[in-house]
Amino acid sequence: MRYKLQDDSSDGTNQDGVAWRLKIDFLSAVAAVKQAHEMHESACRMQHHAKLATHDSHVIRAAADAQVKMVTKLNGDAVKDGGHSGFGGLKSDGVAELTEVLKRAIATTRADMGNIQLLDPSGASLRIQVQLGFDQRFLDFFDKVHDGEAACGTALAIGTQVVVEDVTESPIFLGADSLEVMLDARARAVQSTPLISASGYVIGMLSTHYRRPTRPSERDLRLVELLARRAARLIER
Repeated sequence: MRYKLQDDSSDGTNQDGVAWRLKIDFLSAVAAVKQAHEMHESACRMQHHAKLATHDSHVIRAAADAQVKMVTKLNGDAVKDGGHSGFGGLKSDGVAELTEVLKRAIATTRADMGNIQLLDPSGASLRIQVQLGFDQRFLDFFDKVHDGEAACGTALAIGTQVVVEDVTESPIFLGADSLEVMLDARARAVQSTPLISASGYVIGMLSTHYRRPTRPSERDLRLVELLARRAARLIER
């Protein structure tokens, strides 16, 4: 009697094929989940950046609106008070305290010179109130700065901090008479930070200047903003 032996090799091959297909399907599913997760994270990042951009645009617009309101208010007060409104004059102790604030700002940002300007009664220009390190030509030229002029006037116009790393390469100074005055004073870089009142209006400017092309660190710029708040409180007091 002859017996036919059963060949199990085909079943083993089938089982291996099924297992391989299951493994491929599993890996494909894992890859799909990973890709979906990455797409979700990317979408979240894009949404976050969009929110930041929207917030920044709102901040800039609000600053510009506040500047317009400030000029209108100060002009109205000047008419009512016979031209004696605004922050055009400080008592001697106020000048001394502002000078200390300026010294700290210069030391904080490792600057070579600086000044604090106050908005004049008309609300249209900045006047130097205290300064350290400048010659008379610089003081005469920048004695009265209108919005949009130089770094301080630009900061006045937009209501936010302005940093110029190199005045010779900045469109703010390009073709302007102020460039020659800055270079003559050996001021190659400048930052200007608005002094904001408690009601949200620009009432002055804190600027520090550097003999070499410079950009203060973000930490130093934030410290200058704190000093600018301090100066604004002193002026309003």
